[in-house]
Amino acid sequence: MRDNNEKNNLKKSYKQFGILLKISLIIGIVIISGFIIYYILTPEILQLGSVVTIVIGTALLLGVIMFLIGVAVTKWLAGRRGWDDSFKTALIVNLLWFVVSLIIKICEIMNFIFPSSSWIGSVVILIINIILGLIIVSKVYEKELRESLVFVIIIQIILFIIASIVGLGFILAFALVGLFL
Repeated sequence: MRDNNEKNNLKKSYKQFGILLKISLIIGIVIISGFIIYYILTPEILQLGSVVTIVIGTALLLGVIMFLIGVAVTKWLAGRRGWDDSFKTALIVNLLWFVVSLIIKICEIMNFIFPSSSWIGSVVILIINIILGLIIVSKVYEKELRESLVFVIIIQIILFIIASIVGLGFILAFALVGLFL
């Protein structure tokens, strides 16, 4: 009986993750399409001063998208593990990650740290988020450090992969705009 229940929970979990992945892809496609259409309709936006604003805006937009996806992934994984899968708890954990990522990305854009190397900045964000996430997750979910570390690493790897894909989508969108103008 217990094995049947576990199998049903696992199937439900995979279905929820599949839905989450589809929603993420749809959001990414819609946003990238919107960028392409916007930049084609307003070519004057590509002046140098506007480019800096666009890059900062894109980093902020990507951060917000990843924050929302992160809340959903955290909520999903916590529920799958039998932890507190409330929206509030997932929001607290991801808010910290959002702030850290945003600060480092804006500093990186302004060339304060890691000039011209966004992958280094992404790895630094990943490491900082794992360390801070370990502390926050162990306190918020009241779990041991080892359990919390595995939880945080899984979430951060998922978010890193999704952020890389969405970030490449933004780069492709800008490249396509450049081809049309």
